[in-house]
Amino acid sequence: MRSAAKSENRCPEGTPQQLFSYFVERCKKALHIVLCFSPIGDSFRNRVRNFPSLVNCTTIDWFSEWPKDALQSVAVRFLGEIEMSDEVRKSCVQMVQTFHTDTEASSRKFLR
Repeated sequence: MRSAAKSENRCPEGTPQQLFSYFVERCKKALHIVLCFSPIGDSFRNRVRNFPSLVNCTTIDWFSEWPKDALQSVAVRFLGEIEMSDEVRKSCVQMVQTFHTDTEASSRKFLR
C-alpha cells in the first residue's frame, strides 16, 4: 500500500492509519457484488421489504429470451455509435449474443 499511496501522492506521513484509510478507499472504488435472486415468490418480496437498498442502491438486469437476430440488430445499432474497427465490432456483436444466450442457459440450469 505504501508504494501505491506514494505514486498517487497520498498518505504523506505514511502512518498505519493513513495507509489503512487509503486501502479502504481503494477497496470501495473497486468493490462490485453480484447477487442473483429469483423475482418469483415470497422470498424475494420479503428480502426487498427487509433490505430496501437491494432495489434502491442496485442495478437490476432482467433477462428474457431474445431471438439471435434481434440481439444482433440491437448490438449492431448500439455498437455502431462507438469508434472501432469493423473486425472488432463484429467480434463485439458476437460477444453480446454469446453473453445473453449463455446467461439464459445458465439461468435455466440454475432453475432446474
